[in-house]
Amino acid sequence: MAVHTIRAFNGYLYQLEKLRVLDDTIRLQEDTSKKVKQLVDQNLRLKAADFMLARSDELEARAQRGSRKTQAVMAWHELRRVMGVQKEIVEVSGKLPSGTPAGSADQWTQFAFQFRPDLQAAQMAYVEAEQHERLEIANRYGNPQVGVKTEYNETRVTFVGPTVHLALPVFNSKRGEILQRQAEKTKVLLDKQRIETQINQDILAALDRLKEAKKWVSTLDEILPALQKTTQDFDKLFAQGEVDVIRLIEVRRRHLRSRDSYLDALWELNQARADLAAAVGDFTLATDERAAQAKLGPPE
Repeated sequence: MAVHTIRAFNGYLYQLEKLRVLDDTIRLQEDTSKKVKQLVDQNLRLKAADFMLARSDELEARAQRGSRKTQAVMAWHELRRVMGVQKEIVEVSGKLPSGTPAGSADQWTQFAFQFRPDLQAAQMAYVEAEQHERLEIANRYGNPQVGVKTEYNETRVTFVGPTVHLALPVFNSKRGEILQRQAEKTKVLLDKQRIETQINQDILAALDRLKEAKKWVSTLDEILPALQKTTQDFDKLFAQGEVDVIRLIEVRRRHLRSRDSYLDALWELNQARADLAAAVGDFTLATDERAAQAKLGPPE
C-alpha cells in the first residue's frame, strides 16, 4: 500500500509538472505571436504569413491543454483513492527526486531475504510443515497408556494390577499420512524458493531500469542548459532581425520538448525506485536516498 501511494503521489507530481511545461509553452507562443504581430504592423521584416504561423503554433499548444489537464485531474483522484481520502486535499507539495539508492544487487538481495514479509512468512510456514511431519512420524505409536486396573469377578475376588497399552506400527504405519506431510513440506519449500527467485529477478530488473533512467536524467541535465542558452541567444538574434520566426519557433520547441523529456526521465527514474522498494520490501527506498543508504550501511 505504501508503494502504491508513492506511485500515485509521483504520478500526480508528474502530470502537474507536465501541465506546467505546457502552460510555459503557451505563454512563450503568446509572447512570440505578440512580437511577430508588432513587427508585421510596423511593416518590419515580417509578413502576415509569419504571424499566422506563430499564431497557429500557439493554438496548437492551447489545444493540448485539455487532455493534459484531464490527465492531471485523473492522477489527482487516483492519489485520493489510494489514500482513502473522503474530503478534498487542500494542497500537495513536492518534486520528483533525481537521486538513486546506492548498493549492488547482492546487497539488496540479502537485505530483502532478511526483511521481505512474504519470505519470512514462507520460512515460518516451512518450519511449521516440518514440525507437522515430525509429529506425524511420532504419532505412529499413538499415545501410550499406563495405569492401574481393578477387576471384581463373580466369586467376589478382586484383582488389582498395572496396565500398559502401546501401539506397535506393524500393520498400520501411517505411511500415507507421513507422505502427505512430506508433500506439504516440499510444497512450502518450493514456494519459498520461488519467492527467493522472484526477489532476485525483481531486484535485478529494478536496478537495470534504475541505471538506464539515471543515464537518461544525466544526459538531459547536460542538454537542457545548452538548449536554454541557445533559446536565449535566438531571442536576441530575432530581436536584431538576424533570424526568422520559423527558426525561433523551432528552437523554442526543441527546448520545451527537452523539458518535457526531462520530466519523462524523472518519472521513469522514480518508477524504477518504486520497483526496487517493492522488490526489497521497504517503501522508504522510494522516498529518501539517505534512508536507502542507511539500510546497507556506509560504503566500503
